Amino acid sequence: MIVMNKLITHIFVLTTSIVLSGCQSIATTTESRVSVVGQSQYSKYPYEAKEVIYSVNSGGFMEAQVNGFNHKHNYNKLEYRVDWLDSKGILVHSSRHNQWTEFPVFRNQTFSFAVVAPNPKATDFKIYIRDPKQSSYNIYSTHEGEIK
Repeated sequence: MIVMNKLITHIFVLTTSIVLSGCQSIATTTESRVSVVGQSQYSKYPYEAKEVIYSVNSGGFMEAQVNGFNHKHNYNKLEYRVDWLDSKGILVHSSRHNQWTEFPVFRNQTFSFAVVAPNPKATDFKIYIRDPKQSSYNIYSTHEGEIK
């Protein structure tokens, strides 16, 4: 009888875990939501965005975290900016729109940063990462890394 109770308990825990993980509203991707400006210009570009994790928080605001890797053998500072978009793909303006934010990348290590939408109207995003020393790149070009 004790063995049967333990078996039922394990089955219940396993089933609950599977159901709860299926209800999670977090998505992970490396799709076109993140663009490392200049990456396509160099075959061995040292900065790589590996994944984007995003969800909607309890207040209805979209949140995103970018995880990447610095393949360089030295420390650097990169910058990111976010274009928040509504359900129709129209830009949602905020006080930080068009503003680049600096973040550190340590040699041969992972990096990450997180962003929160300016209001609940933002349902999608596009994140750009750049090396500020290469600020002449046109992030809106169809040819990524093209110099103005």
